[in-house]
Amino acid sequence: MTLVETIVAMGLVTMVLLILATLVNTAAGLNQDSTARNQNIQTANTFTQGLETGLNDTASVLPDAQVNARFGGDEAVVVLTRDRERARWTCRAWWLDDDGILWQRTGPELATNSSTGRPIAASASAGFSATSSPASAGWQKVADASIPSGGGFTVSWDSSSPYMLKADFVIGSVAPYRAQTTITLDSGWYRSALDLSGEAATVCAS
Repeated sequence: MTLVETIVAMGLVTMVLLILATLVNTAAGLNQDSTARNQNIQTANTFTQGLETGLNDTASVLPDAQVNARFGGDEAVVVLTRDRERARWTCRAWWLDDDGILWQRTGPELATNSSTGRPIAASASAGFSATSSPASAGWQKVADASIPSGGGFTVSWDSSSPYMLKADFVIGSVAPYRAQTTITLDSGWYRSALDLSGEAATVCAS
């Protein structure tokens, strides 16, 4: 081969290698995005299923004004629930902090007044408010998340219908996935039997 032919051949080989490298990088990027999206979908499903399970038989919701005061305007919801089989009350909360981290917290079982069946406020533990160290205060990280337009935690209730909670968040920063669910919080069983409207304000607000 002449020098010119050698140079041309080397140029062609270089071009082919560059094309192959670009294809490999593109494929790797697509694979990373696919992996991240699958993980975000799994996390979103876990989050919505955890909400549905954790909010089963919710008897009372901490009022918006108190939630805003306790969480500094951050997106959060605090509820009082009861395990029917164990007949025990528990406070639960979900919170999206200023850093875009979605947390959840389940308090200890609350003592129950044997004559009224109501939870005893004095047995509630502190921690259902914002903190600079959530993990050390008993909060568990759910995911990195953000609030889409019109999203967040939305609780609605009137005298003729049960509490409804709508959760709408975007999970993940890479290949994000939107998690949406609407849950009936109050089965009506506790409200009619114990008149627990607003009970979370005294029991879960410590």
